[in-house]
Amino acid sequence: MSTPAEAQDTATFDGELNGITCEKFIRLIRTQAFDAGKTWDNEWIAAHVSTRFDGPARRWYESLDHSVQRDWNALRDALLEQYALDKWKSIRS
Repeated sequence: MSTPAEAQDTATFDGELNGITCEKFIRLIRTQAFDAGKTWDNEWIAAHVSTRFDGPARRWYESLDHSVQRDWNALRDALLEQYALDKWKSIRS
């Protein structure tokens, strides 16, 4: 199991094709929540993940409705809808 510091260092998402995938980002965020004892705390996870966006993904996040920004389940769904690996594969083809 990773330490919280290790997971923290690796979980930044910019939405670019050369960065980590959306799916890996979600897994890393879940690991951080688990390590912090916050696995089921959707508000805490949403607040935490808000600090992990950069570049185009930061601009995308800031454009979301505040209700989505505050709810990890809604934010995760929006993240997958915007950046899912299958979507990027079809764009690159």
